[in-house]
Amino acid sequence: MERSRGARDLRLHDSRRTAHRVRGQVRADHFRSSERAPALQAGGHRGQATPLVTVECLRVREREGGCEVTYKPASDPTTHSTTGVIAKQETNVALADTAQAAHAQALLEALGMVRLARVEKSRTCYRDPGKPELSVVVDTVTGLGSFVETEIVSAGSHEEAVRRLEETERLLELGLHPVVTSPYRDLLLNARVHEDAVRTPVR
Repeated sequence: MERSRGARDLRLHDSRRTAHRVRGQVRADHFRSSERAPALQAGGHRGQATPLVTVECLRVREREGGCEVTYKPASDPTTHSTTGVIAKQETNVALADTAQAAHAQALLEALGMVRLARVEKSRTCYRDPGKPELSVVVDTVTGLGSFVETEIVSAGSHEEAVRRLEETERLLELGLHPVVTSPYRDLLLNARVHEDAVRTPVR
């Protein structure tokens, strides 16, 4: 089970991070069933009055060295704790190579899915070689900014996972940054709706 803190909005300070770093570019196209998706206006934009509801996450994700189709269940009180820890079972299906991403997207569209958003980010992952199950991930998301997230993959108790995540954030002095529990997909969609509202003249 993967557990993580909600991402923290960040002005990136990198001076204290001395663990092993892994950098990479990630692009993910997010899909939703057309039966559940809000009506789209001409040009593919969401209606301004349509509320954004977080449901399941189904995406085709490309990164250096491969691509995959991933699924996360909908958020509910059991996946988000009062301490800000998110615990979800993620299902991943690895594709043969990055050339298969377009075929996977075409398959989802043929099954009635519609693409909601494309998330493009530069990701840097920090890991202590002595604690490979624990990672600190810094994402710079196109159109949003920088975020940091602490993650742990553990079969242990929820309480122990929370304790280790909180200790990591305390050591990195992340407590001053606000927690953002919405996925990047929803943040981008909300930003797009806001931009459309600003551009619409008031009659």
